[in-house]
Amino acid sequence: MFRQSVRRQTRMIATSVPPNFTYAIDMAFYFPRFQPRTHIQSMNIPEIKDAQALLQHDLPEEIVEAERFELGEKLRQQRDSPKTINEKYKNKVSPLSFLTEENMFLAGWTSSEATPAQLQQREKGLVNLERGIDILESINAGQYTNTTIMNILRPLYATRFALLQGVEHLPRPSYAKHVHVQKKILEESAKLLYYNDTWDKSDVQLIDTACVILCHFIKSFIALHPVPFNQPPPPPSGIKGKGKSAGKPARTLLPMDWSMKVNPANDPSAVLTTTMVMERIEELLLLAQQVQKTHVEKHPELRWVIPKLLLLKGLWYIPLNGNLTLGLHTLQEAMEAVRQFTAYNNAILEGLQRRPEEIELGLYNLVVTEMQARIFGWDLIEPEHIDERLFVWYKDCADFFSVRFDTAIDADGIMNPKYFPTRTMEILSYNCASVSLANFLLQAPRPAGSSTKDTPVFLPKQTFDLNPLRLVGTPSDMFYNQTEEVESMSVNKMRSVTHHALERALTLNRGLFPEQRQNNGAAHILQSMASLYADTRDYLHATGLYESALKTLVEQYGAHSLEVVHLHRLRYEFLSGVGSEEEAKAASHEIIHLLKAMDALPH
Repeated sequence: MFRQSVRRQTRMIATSVPPNFTYAIDMAFYFPRFQPRTHIQSMNIPEIKDAQALLQHDLPEEIVEAERFELGEKLRQQRDSPKTINEKYKNKVSPLSFLTEENMFLAGWTSSEATPAQLQQREKGLVNLERGIDILESINAGQYTNTTIMNILRPLYATRFALLQGVEHLPRPSYAKHVHVQKKILEESAKLLYYNDTWDKSDVQLIDTACVILCHFIKSFIALHPVPFNQPPPPPSGIKGKGKSAGKPARTLLPMDWSMKVNPANDPSAVLTTTMVMERIEELLLLAQQVQKTHVEKHPELRWVIPKLLLLKGLWYIPLNGNLTLGLHTLQEAMEAVRQFTAYNNAILEGLQRRPEEIELGLYNLVVTEMQARIFGWDLIEPEHIDERLFVWYKDCADFFSVRFDTAIDADGIMNPKYFPTRTMEILSYNCASVSLANFLLQAPRPAGSSTKDTPVFLPKQTFDLNPLRLVGTPSDMFYNQTEEVESMSVNKMRSVTHHALERALTLNRGLFPEQRQNNGAAHILQSMASLYADTRDYLHATGLYESALKTLVEQYGAHSLEVVHLHRLRYEFLSGVGSEEEAKAASHEIIHLLKAMDALPH
């Protein structure tokens, strides 16, 4: 079980969840096996050696020289066997995910002393990493066919991607706040994905590296190809699609039509497409299956690679062809793979004794529920109705993490502040489920008002968060809309449930991070809470909460970031419906200036 507190650390193999996550799908973008000290080869280049020392500098020498192995046999022999290392450092935590509080634990720092030092060293390490990449790129001279150089270069790029965008590296480095993070990662990772035959596929550590490169490409692609911010309701018609022969509305290029020239100066024919990305996912799945068969007994952390790749595959089906049903089945396959981790060898025991469950199983279940919520068609039902099945699933996902702490004496155990330090993962996961339910209910269409004072503030299908499952665009969303168990639920009831979920999430977040109130989790909770008050036309509360969320987002992601743009858009929708005309104009100008500033950022 993952523990974020510096006083309680467990082996990395015990979890696949990042230490700083907001959405359940963030698991898919986190591969903790990848670490600078074990995966980067410095080749005695001073800049790269300095970057390694700054990014992960307190590991014992024997652990630093981690075992590097091939699919069939070891690539090289270490001075000490893994058994000897474990005996010598049995009290150490190894392997570690770099730049998390686990490094502070080994260094003997207190949490209050570690944060400034850690961030400063991360900045220096990133600068040295950039210099090392520039040195190797100058040797490469625009050619990406040299296997020797690419085996060295790929881990450097993967480390940079993780530092710029990784969920475990917030707040973002100051360097990341002066570049367009998503565009930069998309361009650089696209080259590495296209030239896929230039790395040693028998090296397990290079497979780890390939997973990191792939996941950050997908994360950046999704951020740059979102669904429309809001969609005007369709004209009243008895038949769906009636009148389409008059012409289609103007739209941007669909994600499935995307392609990118990855090396126009030296190889104009090198073009990466969405289909090729799916081929890379399939190849990594096959490699991961071979690795798991060979090495999972000695390296149990390898068991998480396949479920994570299945999450990426299910997510990629959305922009690839819009087949939400196929994506859902793939996500369910990932959830079943995690469930099988604790399956009994004897099938008879399955019916006689309740099997233990991985704590991450609740998050995989939440991912499946969120995909079901995307398939659910709000426009197929009347206002003040909901799919009861989905509502129950969301509640079950939250209960998965909270009910385990309920006792006869403490009926709401997860809210007990006494145990917050030892329940970090459960609280973060519970907040994930609660905020996801709240944002789902905020999307529900509101009844048409009779005057300007009671008209809906937000349009249907508004996106209130940047959850990749809800965010990424699709060419055929409407073909997979469906409803099953439609039940009536008043708008006031929806707002009450949303408010209750967000209040509990904020209370837990404040209790978990009493000295870090401006954390990324709080930012997204405050943003959803502000949108809830905006929906009720509560001007004072909504304005104050939007400002609080904005300050937190700026601290975590930078003033020029997609997260800040999204909040400004929500705030504009609110002010254009509730505020004065001058306020709405000022808000729209802020968005325009922000978008221009982002377009001017280097990438």
